[in-house]
Amino acid sequence: MEEEMSASPIERIRVSALPAGFEFRKALTGKTSAGFNATVSQVTLVHTRGAGERDWSYPLSVHIVQAPQAVLLCTEARSGVPVDLEIRGVKATYHDGLWSLPDGEAGASAPVWRTDQAHSVTVWTASLSYGVRGPRDVPVEKLLEVARSLPLSV
Repeated sequence: MEEEMSASPIERIRVSALPAGFEFRKALTGKTSAGFNATVSQVTLVHTRGAGERDWSYPLSVHIVQAPQAVLLCTEARSGVPVDLEIRGVKATYHDGLWSLPDGEAGASAPVWRTDQAHSVTVWTASLSYGVRGPRDVPVEKLLEVARSLPLSV
């Protein structure tokens, strides 16, 4: 009970609409929450279908940072597609992949854009940025449902 009272507002945020089969597993805070390249308070909510290695390798993650217009890691310098969440004052962008190191190339320094692993929606409000990243078998419409279930009008 004491822990909950001392939690920051973003640490209390939870997803109210998850794709079928996903369950909340853990919240990462501070430096372990590497969703945004930001030094301010951030949280990552991790959801998986199960407890297997593949489940943890391809989770549905919701990253939250107390900074407007933050850039979701692994989408930097990549144009996304604007999406309308139909919420006044909220902007969002869909990315069909993420930056990753090439497979099997030891010492490769240039990341490549991969569309076979994950995709994401980054959402910006007046004071917060959210990143909803999921495995490719989760349809973009489901990522948008997750985004809409967050407290975006606050």
